Amino acid sequence: MINLSERNLDTSAFCLLQNYRFLINFDLERIYMTTDFYASSKVKYIRPMNSCDASRVAEILIFAKRAAYRPIFRDDYVSFQKMSVLDLALSYRDNQDLQKDVFVYDDGIVRGMISIDPNFAPREWHLKELYIDPFFQHQGIGSALMSEFLSMAADAGSRQVSLWVLEANTAARRFYESFGWLPSGERKLEPGTDQFLLMYRSGQCRGNESKKGEHSYGKST
Repeated sequence: MINLSERNLDTSAFCLLQNYRFLINFDLERIYMTTDFYASSKVKYIRPMNSCDASRVAEILIFAKRAAYRPIFRDDYVSFQKMSVLDLALSYRDNQDLQKDVFVYDDGIVRGMISIDPNFAPREWHLKELYIDPFFQHQGIGSALMSEFLSMAADAGSRQVSLWVLEANTAARRFYESFGWLPSGERKLEPGTDQFLLMYRSGQCRGNESKKGEHSYGKST
């Protein structure tokens, strides 16, 4: 056990310790830190996002979106000029409202993320985004995040879940369909493009945790 003076622990140090999976317990005079070893394979790696994750979440979103959408939109100005990791990271760091309802997959490294809207409609949760760092795709992380989303929705009493996905994003559509999602028939243009979005819905609010399908991108807003 390590003891540190509370006044010597600034925000940067706190973020560093968070990234190395320390449990922080504040006392009046001291901070007690014990290492979280993830001793069991049953331990969940999915947790709410915090300010310390801003850089990694921004990297995941930008790099995964470039890989997924550049072949569809073919717009390098958007991919490499408008999409800025630094700008997005600062937005997440400085605006806690953006962190709300964002969850990360963190096993010592933040490898993926989801963002949700639990108030999309009465008793309906909406999956806004699901992205995996391109370096960590095909490792079951997307399936773990999807299963967690479905479980949270079910535990909250949601009867239905929904998401928008690009019609041309066939790989993402196959991934969702493997979890029981189906097109609802709703279709709209992605703003500023000639590409259509499809609404997918599912009344199944429990994920099939045996699924091994993996994908880097869940949705385009």
